[in-house]
Amino acid sequence: MATAHILVLTHGDAGKALLGSSEMIVGPSEKLAALSLQPGMSVETFTNQVRQELDTNAGPTLVLVDVFGGTPSNVAMALSRTYDIRCVSGLNLGMLIETLVMRESQDTLELAELQRVALTAGTTSCRAFTYDELCEER
Repeated sequence: MATAHILVLTHGDAGKALLGSSEMIVGPSEKLAALSLQPGMSVETFTNQVRQELDTNAGPTLVLVDVFGGTPSNVAMALSRTYDIRCVSGLNLGMLIETLVMRESQDTLELAELQRVALTAGTTSCRAFTYDELCEER
């Protein structure tokens, strides 16, 4: 199986910032892009940008979005009818880093498995904590 493309879709430039942060931690990654829904941008314009990215980087694509039910996730969901994409919402840096690391370390990782990696990593990287609580765990 070909290495899946990872496409990050967010409101504003949050996705581009996360790509920059992930590069600082794990280094540069291929087959990774971020597109931003900007204030005043129409759904049609954003959809066309996403479609162009998917056409340019044809093949299996994991789409990570910031908020379920927002325009980026709705566009990804609609395009999943015609493109080989799977989506995960709740994008955070832990999710992105773990997904990139797992994708790079396993040549045969199927798109559905990469989706599960992203979902699990995103969930486990969200924790409520204080210093005292973390010390009690140890």
